[in-house]
Amino acid sequence: MKKAKPTRFPRLTEIFSPKANVDTEREWRKLLRLQEINQWLNSELDTKRLLDGIMDIVIDLTRAERGFMILHRDGTDEIVVARNIDREEVRRPDFKISHSIAQKVRDTGEPVLSDDAATEAGLSAFSSVSDLQLRSVLCIPVRAKDRIIGTLYLDHRYERGKFTVDDLRLLEVFSNQAAIALENARLLQEARDAREALERANAELEGRVRRQEEELASLRRDADLPEEPLRHIYGGLVGRSPAMRRLLRLLDRITETHLPVVILGESGTGKELVARILHENGPRRGGPFVSLNCGAMPAALLESELFGHVRGAFTGAVRDKVGLFEVADRGTLFLDEVVEMEPAMQAKLLRVLENGELRPVGSAESRRVDVRILSATNRDLEAAVASGRFRADLYYRLKGFVVVVPPLRERAGDIPLLVEFFLDRISAENGSTRRRITPGALDVLQRHEWPGNVRELQSEVRRLEALALAEIDEELVRREFFVPNSARVTAPAIRGRTLAQIERAAIVEALESNEWRKMDAARTLGISRRTLYDKIRRHRITFGPRGPTNPSSSSPPAKPAR
Repeated sequence: MKKAKPTRFPRLTEIFSPKANVDTEREWRKLLRLQEINQWLNSELDTKRLLDGIMDIVIDLTRAERGFMILHRDGTDEIVVARNIDREEVRRPDFKISHSIAQKVRDTGEPVLSDDAATEAGLSAFSSVSDLQLRSVLCIPVRAKDRIIGTLYLDHRYERGKFTVDDLRLLEVFSNQAAIALENARLLQEARDAREALERANAELEGRVRRQEEELASLRRDADLPEEPLRHIYGGLVGRSPAMRRLLRLLDRITETHLPVVILGESGTGKELVARILHENGPRRGGPFVSLNCGAMPAALLESELFGHVRGAFTGAVRDKVGLFEVADRGTLFLDEVVEMEPAMQAKLLRVLENGELRPVGSAESRRVDVRILSATNRDLEAAVASGRFRADLYYRLKGFVVVVPPLRERAGDIPLLVEFFLDRISAENGSTRRRITPGALDVLQRHEWPGNVRELQSEVRRLEALALAEIDEELVRREFFVPNSARVTAPAIRGRTLAQIERAAIVEALESNEWRKMDAARTLGISRRTLYDKIRRHRITFGPRGPTNPSSSSPPAKPAR
């Protein structure tokens, strides 16, 4: 590096003397430019504009080809701005500079000025220098309050000796002013961020307080006003929380109608149970209740499943088949996960709902049906309509009433009732002594979020009941309930088993935990529905009255059909 000479600024008599040379006039113009720059630095408060402006100024003063500002943040170096002489952004800047030179300047606090870095001793040894074939390089530390906060890196890839000692002096003076401006802008931005965070926190707190006040007012109204007795029995829907009481009162008003109902709610909240209760308490209670999971049915088979087909309609149609619409005639048809239905199938369903007539696949004759449609989904149906994934006209046909089943986290007060209900059911099913659960154990269960809702709670109660000796206490719940699912698979569970056997067991477990719903099981496994169908065929998983059968855990998987 060239040795810097002592700084000497020109006198005014020298500037305006007839003998003043061109170099002195150029230096004076630079000083005037620096004065303008300092005024701008003290007025600009936006960090992004400040960084871009600093780099454009530096390149303009030194005629560098490119410039990079590297700031040291949280123990790492980050290139916050990269510009070229045309004031354009340099793409992929991490691959355009010598990080070794920048780190050397930051570590030592000494600038680097090189006429030809690729040949200069001490720099050419850096692999980044040789890889980039660097020529002129000027890199100086950026200090703020005696602390190095980054480096200012300039280069010119095609000219040697582009930068002088005067450029180095000028940048050292300028970088100090720029560092102060950057620190001021940073502090101002932090103050803005802190104020915005405080405003958001206050707004969230106000919203929480408002919701609590509304809930308290609702509870007071429920307590002050005598509650009208329900006209129907809702034995399967357990709960006395405000959310459940609102749901039951709504069901009481719509049960006696023939209008369709859309049932919304998260997975595991009991949407099908609500549909069955609407049917059993409604005017069609004497007719059949037929259920179909649209998400678990391949699109090619769904039309035949709903509308039926005649013999010879397609390959494999060896006899006539009655569709579920005809099976549910004068009764109720429950379409679960209706939002998963393909667009073409949505159009065919809409035609049946509009005129009450269907045509089996392959038939030329139409048949009239009288069916009440109950549909359900755990998706945002209105969002699906807005995005075009679900027909708006079909949505309005299905939307006679909308029932929202609350998640378990919004009715935590019902958890003790649900646990007691499940324990009674387990005892009746097994003909065994009913297990008791302690208040401490119930308290632990009530503090859980229950992402799987009532279905998850029922599964956990069955598991805890099987593990308990005399009663389900707090220690048992804490020991068994909060063990992650991944940790419950022990080494002996997989030792001596092939990968195919482990995969088959995982698929069967996912199907069992999702009550044989293939769409939900596919989501649990993190695979597509088509992939799940392929694996079910490959592993020869067949379905009996209680779900998947497991004829032989050691049988090899079937070869996929060619």
